Amino acid sequence: MVDKLLEDYLKDMHKYLGNMPVSEKIDIISELKSQMIDMQEERCLSAEDIVGHFGSAKVLARAYLGESISVDGGFSLKKLLLLLSYWTLSSLGVLVIIPVFGICSVTFIGSGIVTPFMGTIKLVAYTMGYDIPEIGIYMENVVFSPLSTFFLCLLMGGLLILLGVLCWKVMLLYIRYVNKNKAGIVG
Repeated sequence: MVDKLLEDYLKDMHKYLGNMPVSEKIDIISELKSQMIDMQEERCLSAEDIVGHFGSAKVLARAYLGESISVDGGFSLKKLLLLLSYWTLSSLGVLVIIPVFGICSVTFIGSGIVTPFMGTIKLVAYTMGYDIPEIGIYMENVVFSPLSTFFLCLLMGGLLILLGVLCWKVMLLYIRYVNKNKAGIVG
């Protein structure tokens, strides 16, 4: 097997297998290499097709790490390191990426809806002869009129909604990416 793409894939697998015992890493890499050669020779698949079949090296390594951790019920320092490595790789999205982008999207969209509404209240109150000093845009040494505040609130509301939608789409892209790569392990 001379194909650089497949060699790079195997190097990535070796890297992502992290703290797994060396003998297990060698067995996994050897088995993958053997499968790749068979897929090239017997099924006449290209390197791109083979990598597509296996999916992301990172996700495939997670599967092997999970299997390695669960096979033996005993405790060891290596097993603890494997567990920490596996947990870090598999939980980052669930513990950080999805909650952060989910909360930010809801917060930005909610703020984007409320901001123009508050600008409207300020403008309507002003036209009726009232001032609501709690509502407004305040910058050092700059005072905005109620009409300017209304238009700035519309602009900021639109930008906040846009930012919220962007956060939502990033979160969905991440979820699709993870699901696609998990499907690569099963297929």
